[in-house]
Amino acid sequence: QFDEVDRIIGDIRDNQDLEITEFTIAGYASPEGSFEHNRILAQNRANSFAHYLVSKFGVSRDKFTVEGKGEDWEGLRKAISVSFLADKQNILNIIDKVQNPDVRNIELLKLSNGDTYKTLLNNYYPLLRRTEYTVAYVVRAFNVEEAREVIKKNPKLLSLNEMYLVAESYPSNSKEFRDVFDIAVRLYPESEIAIINSAAADIESKNYDTAIERLKRIEEKPTVWNNLGVAYILKGDMEKALGYFNKSADNGDKDASANLEIINRILK
Repeated sequence: QFDEVDRIIGDIRDNQDLEITEFTIAGYASPEGSFEHNRILAQNRANSFAHYLVSKFGVSRDKFTVEGKGEDWEGLRKAISVSFLADKQNILNIIDKVQNPDVRNIELLKLSNGDTYKTLLNNYYPLLRRTEYTVAYVVRAFNVEEAREVIKKNPKLLSLNEMYLVAESYPSNSKEFRDVFDIAVRLYPESEIAIINSAAADIESKNYDTAIERLKRIEEKPTVWNNLGVAYILKGDMEKALGYFNKSADNGDKDASANLEIINRILK
């Protein structure tokens, strides 16, 4: 997979907006053979890959954290747990209950007269022999004009704050304004702020169902209750709106209290 590695690392290295700060490399081995041999093998595998990256891309060696993880029993267990092998449970029991890894191998060899071990060796162990790497880098700060271009080509380089500065540079009723919030919530799907802001843009654009769907993802957060109330009342669902407004007001939200006062005056 060196072609893929070269492409990924090359793209990062050649991007003038990025600065590589660290490479983390972890080498793994499959369990056949002795534990100590495989520990050294995994370490050598990781060191060889680090040497390749230093030679190929000229990254300083002091930016590398290199570790040999040894035999990947955890990876084997995950693979076996979703398999349909006849000895599946026996294999899992050996992994879980036999502490010495070299003894595990002996016990695995005994299963089904060695046929199970052959299956492991041919179909499962090759995937455990690998090197994993993580590249850490920092992205330079962008001004608003630059960020407006970056968000079109490579939005993952922008922070949430930079995205919101881009959004504020457009009219609030424009397609560009809404698009920025859509991008933000796609790239930061777990961000409460991204979800709330995106939903607020949907409400302003009268996309109430989309706003409700977004906010429901974090419905347990008190910060979204008032917005859910707004979305529901604009959609015409007074009962659900009142439920969220009341819950938000009881939690001390002044906006929700104000919305309830307006509704009560209208209803009177």
